Amino acid sequence: MTVVKLKEFSEASERTQALYSAVQEKYGVVPNFIKSMGDNPAFLEAILQMHSAVFDGGAIPPKYKNLIALAVSMTNGCNYCTSSFTAHSQFTDASDEELAETRAIVALLSADNKYLCSADIPCDLTPA
Repeated sequence: MTVVKLKEFSEASERTQALYSAVQEKYGVVPNFIKSMGDNPAFLEAILQMHSAVFDGGAIPPKYKNLIALAVSMTNGCNYCTSSFTAHSQFTDASDEELAETRAIVALLSADNKYLCSADIPCDLTPA
């Protein structure tokens, strides 16, 4: 059940409309998750700034950022983000094999993590 009303462009404040226009220009669409924040333009602007800081440029290529985001989305159980980042991964040339391997890693590590946390196994490998 949806509990948040999506704020459409015609219903939005001028500030939100400006943010929507920038998103539309950058991505060619205003996704529903953006519209879900349309009632709070200050928060929406902060989220958009964080997205740009993480996804625009940087040392990690876009395909790998999207595969990481897919893994996190699956782990968190977010169907919207899992679908979205599967599509983004495909847009950045992730193969079906890479997507399947990402899903397998999530499944394996979710089980491993639960076991290791419940058994309180001390780690014998430490980062440099």
